Amino acid sequence: MLKSRLISLLIFVMTMGITPIANAQILPGDSVTLTETISVETANAFLDNCLSDFPHGFTPKSHKNFCNCSAANVRLNLTNSDLVALNLPNAQRAGNQVFEKYVHNVVGPCMAVAVDDIGYYSCIESRAQSPYIKNILPYCKCVGAQMSRFAEEIGAETILTNMKRNPTFYDDPIQTLLGASIYTNTLNRSHDICRPIGQQQIAR
Repeated sequence: MLKSRLISLLIFVMTMGITPIANAQILPGDSVTLTETISVETANAFLDNCLSDFPHGFTPKSHKNFCNCSAANVRLNLTNSDLVALNLPNAQRAGNQVFEKYVHNVVGPCMAVAVDDIGYYSCIESRAQSPYIKNILPYCKCVGAQMSRFAEEIGAETILTNMKRNPTFYDDPIQTLLGASIYTNTLNRSHDICRPIGQQQIAR
């Protein structure tokens, strides 16, 4: 999913007449030339590609929010050289500096936006019939907020750690996070943390 999205975006970059240098290393504090700056058109192309590919486990709202966030962060935090480098053979792996930059600056922060809604609807589906939860909606909003905080704080590191440990099994950063045991454990813990909110009596 990620690879096809970036390849489509690379084709768009090249057809726009931009000639990024694949081997350029962009370091913190370096100035970025106009040809290195990702254009609004390229960011919009990324958005369109992202919206055309629905990840497993997402909700429609989380998908839209993730793609909008990703397109904005790609433009703010990556360069055209980064896009080229991400399409080199075996580039999309933990340990590759550009890929890790992409995970830290795009996937991680935007999964924090996505899992808020994913956690909310997961909670609704699993707890709607629970006799112990009286206040379903505030309870599940709390669960979503807990999951968002988790992804914001350690989402990127969770992705890269799992991809490094088992690169054969984990080859997509989105599914790596959603399939990680720490994600499931955090979701279960969020139910416990938010239970007092759910057990509050609804005001009449």
